[in-house]
Amino acid sequence: MLKVDGVSFEANGKKILNNVSLEMRKGEVRGLLGPNGSGKTTLLDLIAGVKKPSGGSITVEGEIGYLFQFPERNIFAENVFDEIAFWARNKKMSQINDRVRNVMSSVRLDFNGFYKRSPFLLSYGEKRKVSIASILIGEPDLILFDEPDAGLSKKSMEDLIYTIREYSEKGISFLIVSHNLVFLSKITDKIDILLNGRVEFEGQFEECCELCRKLHYKPPFECELILNFPEIFTKFKNS
Repeated sequence: MLKVDGVSFEANGKKILNNVSLEMRKGEVRGLLGPNGSGKTTLLDLIAGVKKPSGGSITVEGEIGYLFQFPERNIFAENVFDEIAFWARNKKMSQINDRVRNVMSSVRLDFNGFYKRSPFLLSYGEKRKVSIASILIGEPDLILFDEPDAGLSKKSMEDLIYTIREYSEKGISFLIVSHNLVFLSKITDKIDILLNGRVEFEGQFEECCELCRKLHYKPPFECELILNFPEIFTKFKNS
């Protein structure tokens, strides 16, 4: 449902992406990892159509939802209900009230406690949940997440993992940029690692730990299990 084929991108005479390719299937959750400046956000912008590639092609079957790196900066409505309902109303979807209730439940926001509140006065994690709900309500085929886990508490992170799992089971695909290997290990079917504008790794989380260590990512507990006790990791991941 997504095919990125030999995509390149240049800006101000500098090559940001160089011959990047990847494919995603319906309902797949894919992680995009790499150092700052490696082209991760640029790739999301290209897939979403915010920017145009210098070369190659991008094919998407269906609709795209895009959660920017700082989605709370794009909040505009006077109350949480209107903020979440905006896309559904634009699409003239039916049963708006029920849809808002359902997505708020999915992101663990109590409807009665939040729907009248100003989104500007919510906590950081609550704003992030509202932003995610405002995308889920539109029922896109592919959701692009740019560091959705940044700054979240442990509880909010657990809620986010639950939400992604729930909607991927409904057939929505997720392409997620993150620096958090623990987070990615819990949810991804595959991981791509971008280095200097190129995909240098594509595969399962378990296979990327050694490369991540070489890139000076802080090895999470899961990586230590994988590298030293692979049989224990299997139990840990499924817990």
